[in-house]
Amino acid sequence: LVGHSMGALVVLQAAALLPEKIDHLALLGVADAIEVHPELLAAAKADDPLAFDLVTSWGHGPAAHVGRNTVPGIWMLGGARQLLARGRPGVLYCDLKACDEWTGGIEAAKAVRCPTLIISGDEDVMTPPKRTETVVNLIAGCTQVMIENCGHMMIAEAPDATLDALVAAFH
Repeated sequence: LVGHSMGALVVLQAAALLPEKIDHLALLGVADAIEVHPELLAAAKADDPLAFDLVTSWGHGPAAHVGRNTVPGIWMLGGARQLLARGRPGVLYCDLKACDEWTGGIEAAKAVRCPTLIISGDEDVMTPPKRTETVVNLIAGCTQVMIENCGHMMIAEAPDATLDALVAAFH
C-alpha cells in the first residue's frame, strides 16, 4: 500500500490492523500526527478560498514557490490551488479535521510488521522531519528517503525522485 499525507495515515492504520494482508508499505509525507493550524481549519470550515491558498503555500517547499516545475511554463502552486478549489464544499474541512483529530500514529507504527519505506521532504512544514522521525523509529526495519529542497507535496515537487525511491525500495 502507498499513501501520501492523510492517505499515509490511512495506509499506516490499515497495516496495523491487517498485518497478514499487507506485505509492503510506503508512507509519503507522514508523521505520528498531522496537526492542522486553527486558521486553516477555520478557513476550510467556512469554505473560504483562503484555505486553498494556505494548503498550497504550506504544502509546497520554497523552491516550488519560485518555479521548480519540470514542465516549463506550468505554475505548480496555481495548479494545486485550482485542484483544491474544484472539491465539493466541506470536503477539505472534513479531511483536515480528520487529520487534526487522529491520534493513532504511535500505536499504528508500533504494530507495522512489513517492510516500510517513508519518503519525506526536508522542507516539509505539514509533516516536519522531526515528526516523521518518530514513525521511522517505531517501525522495525523502516527505510527513509529524504528528498532535498522539497516540501510536503513531493509527488508534484520532485516526481522523479519520489518514483525512483518507490521503485528502488520495492523492485
